[in-house]
Amino acid sequence: MGIWSYSPFNPSFDYGYMENLKQQTVQAIEEAVGKLQPADMTLASAPAGPEGFVDDSRLPIVYDHILCAAKFDVKGTTQTIATVIEWGNHPETLGGSNTEITADFVHYLRQGVEEGVPEPNGVEGLGGMCLYFQGQCGGLMTQLHTTVPHRNGQQEFREASFEKAEALGENLAIVAVNALNGDRAKKSQTTNLAVSAQSIFVPIDGLFEIAGILGLVHPGWFWGKARTEVDAIRIGDLEILTVPGELYPEVGNGGVESPEAGDFYLPPLEVPPLRDQMKGELNMIIGLANDELGYFVPKSQWDVEPPFAYNREKAQYGEENSMGPDATPAVHSESMAIIERLHATLERL
Repeated sequence: MGIWSYSPFNPSFDYGYMENLKQQTVQAIEEAVGKLQPADMTLASAPAGPEGFVDDSRLPIVYDHILCAAKFDVKGTTQTIATVIEWGNHPETLGGSNTEITADFVHYLRQGVEEGVPEPNGVEGLGGMCLYFQGQCGGLMTQLHTTVPHRNGQQEFREASFEKAEALGENLAIVAVNALNGDRAKKSQTTNLAVSAQSIFVPIDGLFEIAGILGLVHPGWFWGKARTEVDAIRIGDLEILTVPGELYPEVGNGGVESPEAGDFYLPPLEVPPLRDQMKGELNMIIGLANDELGYFVPKSQWDVEPPFAYNREKAQYGEENSMGPDATPAVHSESMAIIERLHATLERL
């Protein structure tokens, strides 16, 4: 993200890193476009947890534990071009003391989908390339306090380690492959292709506003707001919504609450759930898309001042890494609008 490259005594947004990232992105897009070919798409979803996969460390308990998968095959064959996976959890199995640059469980997930997971209880790989997209991980989706079983049924891992990351990734790969090979997998029957993109302005509050003014964390500061983007995409029977940060699953899937001791005692604003407005056979909500504006905390659950909600003695984690209490209502409203615009476009096709 370009903000961790300097010491805390000399903070600065790393424009050099971001420019290199843009160049690599352009090259990846050009390579992908150069390899375009007709394809069939198969869609599937399956529960991955929560037990043994993910824990919600903040009240209320709401998960985004349904793993969504889309497999693209060379048209008329079973030869896999690529598999897209979306699931909601932080890749942080190695814990806060880890100093290694690593994809965490995502590496083992991708490797398992592409090459297979060995016995016992393994699966044959699908081939092609596996791409992982982050789902809704705010609120806070983590495996840090989760005991992850090994596929052999004899071992389990609770403490942070590469072994735990491998076990989690392989278990996810097994879920994905079995879902795509299962009876409930569906081949897309339409060839619709549509994209709606919208630049939006999200209110910034507190320390992040100061950091934005100084150019330390976000280059798109516009007088108290961050310029960012939401997108809605339709590929055949697959519908995708992108959000520029870590969305709380209660915003996407439902379950926003209004606890009495919250800082803003008001009815939930982020309703209806975003996923309920989507119309694909499979609906993905991809977070950390085009931007990272931190946690999108529902305003009615914002809670930094005592007394604290849910009879807690101290505040829950989340707000300190959020743009502020008005960020989530703005993102929800703009996401609703972009979904509606996408559907209007599809009606004209």
